[in-house]
Amino acid sequence: MPSIPVGFAQVKFEFSVVGQPRPVCTTLGIGRSVEDSNPLSAKHLADRMAEGFKNSFGAASTGNQWSFLGVTAAVQEMTDSQDVARSSPEFNFTGGWGNANPPINCAILAEKHTSKGGKRYRGRMYFPPAWISAAATSPSGSIGAAERDGFQSKLNALMEQITAPLTGTSFMPVLLHNQKEGGEGNYIPTEITSFLVDPILATQRKRMR
Repeated sequence: MPSIPVGFAQVKFEFSVVGQPRPVCTTLGIGRSVEDSNPLSAKHLADRMAEGFKNSFGAASTGNQWSFLGVTAAVQEMTDSQDVARSSPEFNFTGGWGNANPPINCAILAEKHTSKGGKRYRGRMYFPPAWISAAATSPSGSIGAAERDGFQSKLNALMEQITAPLTGTSFMPVLLHNQKEGGEGNYIPTEITSFLVDPILATQRKRMR
């Protein structure tokens, strides 16, 4: 499991769908921006991530069976201590798009890219299929180009909300690493430079990096 070094954080975006009592989630590592020397605050981070997600994805293009439940942020303050907080409910929303989405066991796979090569420096996020229609997916699992490009635009907007918001604090999305892979000095998080949507529908996972 990825480790969170002191001074970094992991945020969890949570979603629910009608008929399924258990929420689904995807996670992202976060660090301070290079311009900001202030320590991360879990509550502030959770609110900013939830606000950025709402601004980027929004209710109008989200399936009406799906809801965004907000963000939980865990900031590693010390080796054995985390500051954990949830975002304010004002950023939650329920979708208003009437098209039927693929079932919950499907997912939209977004690759996390960094400036370094190798498997260790690539990550993934699994989003619920709330932003694509079942009609736009082929029997082979391909996502229609228009809806795939639409989701890519949302991810690009989220990256901008995180790294270069018009107002407020900017953050640095990072890829977290497993400390066991390289020891104390080799699990420093790597900055994520972009997200890329996979053209093939994926399988929904419960634990995500």
